[in-house]
Amino acid sequence: VGAAYADGPITAPLVLPSVTTLGVQYEFTDSFRMTGDVQWTDWHSLKSVDIYRDNAARTQVAHESFEWEDSRAYSLGAEFDLSEAFTLRGGLSLDQTPTQDAHRTPRLPDNDRRIFTVGMTWNVSDTLSIDAAYMRIQIKDPSIATTSASGSRLVGEYSGNANLLGVGAQLKF
Repeated sequence: VGAAYADGPITAPLVLPSVTTLGVQYEFTDSFRMTGDVQWTDWHSLKSVDIYRDNAARTQVAHESFEWEDSRAYSLGAEFDLSEAFTLRGGLSLDQTPTQDAHRTPRLPDNDRRIFTVGMTWNVSDTLSIDAAYMRIQIKDPSIATTSASGSRLVGEYSGNANLLGVGAQLKF
């Protein structure tokens, strides 16, 4: 293995995108609320990730370029208090991918997503509450057609989704 891959410190400078969010909430009644938001992410600022060996020559050991576009996400949610003890929640989000077919890589075969959520809070007492939530993420099946630096070609399609379940408790004292 060459000196560039020997043990030792490395750096990988990274400029992350800015995110701007506009959100609103409206209380229709004392027990029913809706929220909505729009989020803009400036992915064009993420040009590449370059990894350098921290040696006298500052040797570059890896380069991953991105051709990402800015994206938007839209969300709508509702919350309903069944009683002082129980609150139900639900929501929907549409999230655009910053990746495009021409520049998609197998490291991140991302695409547009639809996100569905349901949840609830149970206020057991004035000091104890229990929350539970479920989220389903459906990813539009992305395709890939790329050529590596060595000239090999990768063509294919991906599919994916995620199911997330969370349970938490809060104790106030």
